[in-house]
Amino acid sequence: MNKKYTEIFDSNIVKKRQEENPFIKLNDVVYDCIKQAINSVKIYPGERLNITEIAKTLNVSITPVKNAIQLLINEGLVEYNGVNGGYYVFDVNEKELTDIYDLRKCHEGFAAFLCAQRLALVNVDKLKELALQHQKLWLKCAEGDNSHKNQIQRIEVDSAFHEMMVQFSDNEQLYREYIKKKKDYDYAMSRSLEYWKIDNGIYGRKLISEDHLIIVRNISTGIPSLAREAAEQHVQFEKTQCLLHRNRQCGTGYRE
Repeated sequence: MNKKYTEIFDSNIVKKRQEENPFIKLNDVVYDCIKQAINSVKIYPGERLNITEIAKTLNVSITPVKNAIQLLINEGLVEYNGVNGGYYVFDVNEKELTDIYDLRKCHEGFAAFLCAQRLALVNVDKLKELALQHQKLWLKCAEGDNSHKNQIQRIEVDSAFHEMMVQFSDNEQLYREYIKKKKDYDYAMSRSLEYWKIDNGIYGRKLISEDHLIIVRNISTGIPSLAREAAEQHVQFEKTQCLLHRNRQCGTGYRE
């Protein structure tokens, strides 16, 4: 059995999840396990996935692992290499990652600018609701909740907040282009958030919990330049964290 996978996956997780919810599908449990391992950088970007060993470690057949990987391919988190027939965790090089963040900063900075400019059209309460959820989840993390559930919720709420802000900008072309890049943006966000959690203590986690609320407050001023500045600083912070710790935590990825 692959030693690395035994350290990544809880061999009893499938049984535990099925006891918690007898109606949960096996494919969904395996999918959640692999996705969590990818998002938390326990399986490195660029690393080849060994389907047989994952199945052995999780005490399941190969079929649900294959089905889970297909779902991850559909999401863009896993890629199939037709040359050697292998499945690899999605990865980008440092230049591509820098470009992703720079483009995202343009998209979200301008979206925040438009939200403040068109404040009467923006549902600030909905944005604030997501910002408060973001704060609550990160404060739980600061208190020691590093559970799978908390981690997935932080990533989902973070992604939902940014997408909603762009949608509220009331610029259909901007929103359409944003959605085209959302897979890359979510990938980069999940990486930076997990690096931040790993490398910073309670104080740092409390700091990041305030970020979305700051953006909402600045949008609420109705001053476009302040809103854009807050959104751009938030993205720049994530970019710095991701690039600073990417190579140290997981190298640049590798191909077998």
